[in-house]
Amino acid sequence: VSGYAYDGVVFGPQPTDVLRSTVNGYVGFVAKYGAAGEVRWLTSYAGNLYDYKVGVALATDGQGHVYVGGAFNGVGTTFGGLTVAGGAATTTTAFVVALDDAQVLPTRPALAGNNSLQVYPNPGTDWVRVAWPSGYQPHCLTLRDALGRPVRTDVVTPTATNQLVSVSDLASGLYLLQLQTIAGEVLTQRLTVR
Repeated sequence: VSGYAYDGVVFGPQPTDVLRSTVNGYVGFVAKYGAAGEVRWLTSYAGNLYDYKVGVALATDGQGHVYVGGAFNGVGTTFGGLTVAGGAATTTTAFVVALDDAQVLPTRPALAGNNSLQVYPNPGTDWVRVAWPSGYQPHCLTLRDALGRPVRTDVVTPTATNQLVSVSDLASGLYLLQLQTIAGEVLTQRLTVR
């Protein structure tokens, strides 16, 4: 499902299934549902002005990727874990991104900068510390298994810049940590649990 919203949208029962509106009010979104109707993932993007003025295209392929095309107004936007450069504040910039259950795959180069989570120690055995760049207002931190299913979601204090996460009860394997901000941005990092 893709589109845009003004005051936020509820896609499912989990805290991570809620999309918050941006400072400017409008936010573009993509949500992927599983066969049982559960939310597999939710991601969003926003610009400086009115994202809803432009169309959004949606397609899938046999490998489970979701391709999204659209546009935003402004100097840049974050779509999932991908930062896309724009133009002037009133310039409309088109984009195409490929999304899957574990990551955002860029179809154009990302901006230089630090827009990802830091996880240490990684691999983890008992506890890991998850840190993110200052300037983000976190909403919740979700730990997903290798199939993209949510394992745990913790609400995060909006002024925090890091959080301890227990991994002692998890099976060994590859996981994905996702921090969703109040503005709808999603920062990601892989985590190996031993």
